[in-house]
Amino acid sequence: MPIIAVALAIIIILGLKLYSLSKVKPNIILITFDSLRADHLGCYGYTKDTSPFLDSLSKEALIFTNCIAQSGSTVPAISALFTSRFPYLDSVVVEGDLQGELGGRYLTIAEFLKDLEYDTLAIPGHYYVKKKFGFSRGFNYYNDNYNNRINAQETLMRVINLFKDKIIKKSFFLWIHFREPHTPYSPPREYVLQFSEPLNPTWHKDGVYVLSGENQKLTGRDINKFISGYDGNIRYADDKLREIFGYLNKKGILRKSIIIITADHAESLGAHGIFDHGFLYYGILRVPLIIKIPGYRGDKITYPVSSVDIFPTIIGLLKGNKYLSRLNLRGKSLPGERNMDEAQFSEVPGSYSVIKNGWRVSLNLLNGEKKLFNVVLGPEEEKDLISEYPDIFQSLFYELEKIRASASNLPRPSTDVKSTLSKEDVEQLRALGYAN
Repeated sequence: MPIIAVALAIIIILGLKLYSLSKVKPNIILITFDSLRADHLGCYGYTKDTSPFLDSLSKEALIFTNCIAQSGSTVPAISALFTSRFPYLDSVVVEGDLQGELGGRYLTIAEFLKDLEYDTLAIPGHYYVKKKFGFSRGFNYYNDNYNNRINAQETLMRVINLFKDKIIKKSFFLWIHFREPHTPYSPPREYVLQFSEPLNPTWHKDGVYVLSGENQKLTGRDINKFISGYDGNIRYADDKLREIFGYLNKKGILRKSIIIITADHAESLGAHGIFDHGFLYYGILRVPLIIKIPGYRGDKITYPVSSVDIFPTIIGLLKGNKYLSRLNLRGKSLPGERNMDEAQFSEVPGSYSVIKNGWRVSLNLLNGEKKLFNVVLGPEEEKDLISEYPDIFQSLFYELEKIRASASNLPRPSTDVKSTLSKEDVEQLRALGYAN
């Protein structure tokens, strides 16, 4: 029997079992913002009024204050989120255009939910989430009909048209990816003016910065304008998300929906001479994670989590926790018991990062550079602390090397391994003609 046929059959069996566990299937709405820093949202302590809608929503949701993305660029970060795997260590991202693309080795959230008879739909808003990067796998509907990007207003209209055109026929999984607050930081003028302010002498310094992958000379006024535009982008998207939710609420959809809000990665905003992302600095890796679950009270959760936890969380909320071990996912279901010293791993090609107990260690294989930072006392990571805390460095470096070594020991996807099946599974496979 071909491996692919066996794999598909097992996925179907898992899907049927999970479906039977949930009498009423909730809708699942996943919203990702491109390049959104957690610390630029009011619900994460920002003093500017960038996110009044998200702030109000978070009061009725689980807000995770310590969430880390698995990479600093869109393709690897979303690939990790979709598969609950590490993008490069687990060979999830394969060669492709610039950032690579999501390969077909592992099951995605959309494929999993499609097997549960969900309608699977996506409104992606930026170039690096177009079909060509592999993210449409498992989606029945994927509207990436644009050149490079669409703005938040167009995202709003595309979501509304999904329902007006009666494309959705049953319980659904809807992924919305807002381009904002990614560059260009150019929301409608009123949003820029709303966040303009006098120059900050600490951060807004003249100099050469990496901007959109290129070194550019920027003045303090340039930086002030960029940050105002960035914050304006957040507020613009927040306002449009409010309109989306208002529309869905009127249709009675939200009360039976699980809502997950996060970002692919964040943005450096001038720190380390970078006005960009794609690196492994803490300011680029820390992202918001807000989960609203019907029947759950709002709460603020401080233990460390990661983007790879989102897929297993969806499985857990569908009461399929006992099947998680078969999928060999990197993440864990939320909410749940968690250690405060959980390690958070991230990577870009040739570089790795582990955050644990407020410390971050990094390794650059290209130049052999190793660094240690305290991200609690110094989230800007301006000083390497290896020489001052060699024991902490050794402990975290061991953790990093242990994670790197785990890739070679990672089992093949469980859907390729007959030995993981129960007798009942085998009987069902035989009935379907897939097993001997």
